[in-house]
Amino acid sequence: GRFAGGVVNMITKSGGNQFHGSYRLNLENDDWIAKTPVTVTRTADIKKIHEATLRGYAWKDHIWFFLAGRNDPGASESPQTTLTNIPFAYSESEDRWEAKLTVSPHINHRIMGSYMDREISQQGDEFWPALELSAVDTNTGYTYELMAFHYTGVITEKFFLEGQYSEKDMSFADVGNAGAGGDLITGTPYIDGAGYLANQFPFCEECSDGGTWQDNRNNENLLVKGSYFLSSTKS
Repeated sequence: GRFAGGVVNMITKSGGNQFHGSYRLNLENDDWIAKTPVTVTRTADIKKIHEATLRGYAWKDHIWFFLAGRNDPGASESPQTTLTNIPFAYSESEDRWEAKLTVSPHINHRIMGSYMDREISQQGDEFWPALELSAVDTNTGYTYELMAFHYTGVITEKFFLEGQYSEKDMSFADVGNAGAGGDLITGTPYIDGAGYLANQFPFCEECSDGGTWQDNRNNENLLVKGSYFLSSTKS
C-alpha cells in the first residue's frame, strides 16, 4: 500500500502516588463596594470564604482519592425593589463538597466514582425585578447532588468496554413568598409591560401538607459502549 495505519487504545493515568493539599481564604466586604445613587446602606462585616482540597493515594498505583470543600457563610446586603426603591434585607450562604475515588485493580481496567453536593440558602430573593416587598421571597433553599460512576476497560486486544451511570438530585425548598402572614401563596403575581413583578413571588407550583413546599429536578443517565476492532488478514 500507499499508506500505513493502526488503532491505539489506552487508559490514561488518573491520580498520583503523592499527597497534595491546598487552602484558600477569600475576604469580601459589602462596604468595599462603591455606593450607587440609590444605595441605602452597606454592611461593614468582613465575609470569610474557606476553600480546601486534598488528594493522594490509599493504595499506591491502584487507589487514589480527591476531596474538596468550600464554605461561604454569606453576607448581608441591603438591595431595593425596582423603581419603587423600597429597601429589604438579602443574604446568601453556600456550602460545596466534592469527593472522587479512582480504582485501578489492573492496568487494563479503571473505575471512577465521584460525588458532589451543593447547598444554597437565601433570604430576600427577588427572582424577578420586584416592584414591592410581597414579590420578594424571604426564605429560599436550593440543594444539588450529583453521583457518577465510570468504568473503562480493555477486555481483549480487540474488544474495549466503557460504561457510565450518573444520578442528579436537585430540589427547591420553600420557594415562594413566605412574607405577608407567613403563607407561601398570598396573591396572584402580575408582570407589567417592562417585565417588573408585583403582588407575589412567582415560583410556587404546588404546596405540600404542612406548608413546606419542595419541588425536585432529578434525573438518571446510563451509558454502555463497546468497541470491537475487526481487521482483515494480510493477503
